[in-house]
Amino acid sequence: MTTSLTNQLDNATQTAQSGLFPRLIRFIISPSPLVVTRVVMALNFVVSILFIAISRQIFATSDFFNLGEGGRWFLTIITFFPFVMAVTAFILLRQKILLGRYISLVMLYVTFVLSIVGLLHVMGIFLNFSAMVDSIMQNITLAWFLPVAYALFWVGGRLEEKNRWRGILEQLGIGLGIFVIIFMLFSANFLASASSLIDMYTTASVRETVWLLTVAAIIYGFFFWRM
Repeated sequence: MTTSLTNQLDNATQTAQSGLFPRLIRFIISPSPLVVTRVVMALNFVVSILFIAISRQIFATSDFFNLGEGGRWFLTIITFFPFVMAVTAFILLRQKILLGRYISLVMLYVTFVLSIVGLLHVMGIFLNFSAMVDSIMQNITLAWFLPVAYALFWVGGRLEEKNRWRGILEQLGIGLGIFVIIFMLFSANFLASASSLIDMYTTASVRETVWLLTVAAIIYGFFFWRM
């Protein structure tokens, strides 16, 4: 029996739609090296532009924390340096020089850490040191996993670039270290801590900042992982 043209078009459309979503998921979860490189270039410039804005603000403030003229110039130059790194990494990555990847890794990692620190600060984590110390001491045995995480990362870094176990071991080390630290901080009163953290995402005074820092940490952490 001959299939009508309308049915053929419907079948083709359904096939395309059914395959589009899995391809989109794979594209997001496991982007190609070319896509990762291009996105990282853009992310480097995004964070460098933010630092340029901070640099301009420091330069325009004559009494910035009473640091004096020398201290103000020093911070102005330091906060402008990420833009130089972004331009350098862009040129090197375009020429497929390995140094560009290392510069990008530094920028991604520093931005990821600053996002996490800023997020913890907004959530008030650093105002509860005594509770954090008590939580850590109650689960001190978990601290043994931190040297294990570092050992996995170190061993992976000693392997050749083309060895697939290099990326696997490095990612396992980073993931294990982050998980252990988070679990140690919140395990003593995990439910109350989790509830308090979730409430921050709906509190009117800080929710925009919390969401922005969370998204930044996820994006920069993910591409540091994939780079």
